Amino acid sequence: MRFDADKAPLILLADDSDFFRAQVKRCIEQESLKVIEAFNGEMAWQLLQKHADNVRVVVTDIDMPEMTGIELAKAIRSDPRFTSLPVIALTSLSDSENIEIGKIAGISDYQIKLDRDRFLESLYRFLGETSP
Repeated sequence: MRFDADKAPLILLADDSDFFRAQVKRCIEQESLKVIEAFNGEMAWQLLQKHADNVRVVVTDIDMPEMTGIELAKAIRSDPRFTSLPVIALTSLSDSENIEIGKIAGISDYQIKLDRDRFLESLYRFLGETSP
């Protein structure tokens, strides 16, 4: 176990695919981290408002209904409370144009679905921890 249950960082996960969201949630929880889930960017934004003081990292898909990951990142960056909150895009949209659009929107890191080791390395880096 990497973190004590009471002190485990809270990760906000947004992905419209039930299958993929379950895989990523399991991956994060295996690291003894807490996860709250959203099935689109709008729900993620609402959950972030509700848990503003506790969310340490946002992990989001890019291509989602209601509010895309890009729109979510822009909303996060436009709120003074979240200007330094890490946002990791976890997506299959891996071309350089999409990566550049993500960076402009405020995505902190762009990970391709699902290279587990690279994803966890990125997650731990933003949590200020070394990966296991």
